[in-house]
Amino acid sequence: MLRVVGISCHTAPLSLREKLAVSPGEYPGLLRELASRPGVEEVALLATCNRTELYLVDGPGGAPGDAARAFFRARGLSGGEADLLYEREELDCVRHLFSVACGLDSPVLGETQVLGQVKGALARAREAGTAGPILNGLFSRAVAAAGRVHAETGLGAHACSASSAAVEAISQELGGLQGRRVLLLGAGKMAELAGRALRGRGAEVRVVSRNPARSGAVAERCGFATMPWSELERGLGEADAVICGTAAPHLILDRERVAWALARRGGAPGDDAGLRLVVADLAMPRNVDAAVATLPGVRLFDLDELQARARANLEHRRALAGRARDIIEAEVQGFGRWLAGRRVAPLIRAVRRRYESLARAELERALARLGPLAPGQRQVLEEMMGRLVNKGLHGPIKTMCRLAGDGRGWSALEVLAEALLTPGAREARGGCRGRTE
Repeated sequence: MLRVVGISCHTAPLSLREKLAVSPGEYPGLLRELASRPGVEEVALLATCNRTELYLVDGPGGAPGDAARAFFRARGLSGGEADLLYEREELDCVRHLFSVACGLDSPVLGETQVLGQVKGALARAREAGTAGPILNGLFSRAVAAAGRVHAETGLGAHACSASSAAVEAISQELGGLQGRRVLLLGAGKMAELAGRALRGRGAEVRVVSRNPARSGAVAERCGFATMPWSELERGLGEADAVICGTAAPHLILDRERVAWALARRGGAPGDDAGLRLVVADLAMPRNVDAAVATLPGVRLFDLDELQARARANLEHRRALAGRARDIIEAEVQGFGRWLAGRRVAPLIRAVRRRYESLARAELERALARLGPLAPGQRQVLEEMMGRLVNKGLHGPIKTMCRLAGDGRGWSALEVLAEALLTPGAREARGGCRGRTE
């Protein structure tokens, strides 16, 4: 049995998710300890700011669901919070992970950051030696499904937050971000997120703040350059774009300040000689005077405009989500067939061995009674024997595959094994119960 047990932002508040968070150094020990528990054949841990999930493959002699719940209790989940855990099995588990990897289960629909976290979860389980063939297949196919969704639908291509909409708007106005100089005014969370996205797309980012310690910490964490507040005008004069996101309750950039900074540099920075500066104001109250937009060569995006862009993009993503779910379902069914084939293969091999052996014994007994045969007659009888075995087993093997693919048909599959394999039933059951050789 394949299952996931976990909590996410859909079921648990931030305070609980913080309590259950896992630091990078904990992964190897936690994974190995979980893998050592009875009933756990394979295990992987996916932990992000929005979720903590255990993916498990059942082994003999235990209850992996119980092991997972014990893990969450040990990390601080109280008895009254146990109902916040969700558990999904077999194809429901597969469907869940594929949706997570594609960003369909994220607070921001279609976001792509979680895909890297899914890849990381598999890498850590491999390093710890707790990912076997089933989890390797599951996570690898989840990554492939996400790649297909984003390639075929463009689900994550449009910004759905004000900060990401600011980056998108600046990139469109400047014709790209590679090598562009962007000034971050403020060191708050929104400005930091925008700065990370800008730097990831090749921009040179400087951060300036009234709090040097905070701007220095952000710069060190994100790889930005810093500039003292006293040199704000110089920074404005050298920038292709500015993103403002301070907590100041008043205007910081008025028309006169921006005009003076632009006058100092003279020429236009961009490829378009008419465009001199792009300004995105993420702050509330506003950091930038609306009159800045009247300056020649200046393009100002305020929070309302950026949020409107984000809402429009979100609606576009929602329109694409249906197609994404169709792709995911096709991938889930494909994985289900692979999983069923892997699980039922030992049983099919055992059935074939038994009935080919029985048929061979009967053929030898008949040949002994017939005496010498003309050339080619024995071959005709052996070919007839093979066809009879294949035709006789066609129906039972088809039923085995159907029961294995159902994911909940293991009891019926064991009954069928008992009927088909009297001496070899015990040998074949290892494959029936979801274990792989």
